[in-house]
Amino acid sequence: MFLLVAQTTLLAVTNDVNTTMLTSETNYEDSFSVSARNDPSRSTPVSLDSTDNVGEESSLAIDSNDNLHVTYYDQTNDNLEYMTHDGSSWSTPISLDSTDVVGSQPSLAIDSNDKLHVTYYDDTNANLDYMTYHGPSWSTPVSLDSTDDVGEESSLAIDSNDNLHVTYYADYPSYNLEYMTYDGFMQSWSTPVSLDSTDDVGFDSSLAIDSSDNLHVTYLDNTNYNLEYMTYD
Repeated sequence: MFLLVAQTTLLAVTNDVNTTMLTSETNYEDSFSVSARNDPSRSTPVSLDSTDNVGEESSLAIDSNDNLHVTYYDQTNDNLEYMTHDGSSWSTPISLDSTDVVGSQPSLAIDSNDKLHVTYYDDTNANLDYMTYHGPSWSTPVSLDSTDDVGEESSLAIDSNDNLHVTYYADYPSYNLEYMTYDGFMQSWSTPVSLDSTDDVGFDSSLAIDSSDNLHVTYLDNTNYNLEYMTYD
């Protein structure tokens, strides 16, 4: 028979665990056990909008004051919806665009002045649409690209100069990964360009910008079922 004596050790572990060393007084063999100490706190899910069939394809962004902003698709009414959280409560949902069948696949981004920008798909006209907000009201929707069937699955990102960049899928007849940018100084959008036109590409793009304002995008090559990547500096 041997006796185990528990003692605390200074092992290099994370702050989320307890570590106890067990030493045998008979054969002096050591072992240790690990148990959870600080279980991460998770809130209970809350329904922000439960009217009709809502909440698809949401896009969430946080401003410099840590206020939350979310855009999403109302499938029942075919609208682009928006809500915000001011630090204490959520606002009542509002429809940003309710013309025709609009608002699917939105991408929301916030610039250094806390100005909100959102791109989304206008299914009725098969266009890439855009809206912005800097108080007291949202702008009128504008079509950024209305050539053929374009604008699905857009991804919007903002560089350090508050220039906007967006990638999106151009469906029939091109099946390309498309790109546009907004020059804040010139206050104009560029002509769309095809980043990748090999096979059926450009689905589900995700655009990000690094600290040097280099652009990075991943997307699906639907012909070969591959994850693709491109960069631009």
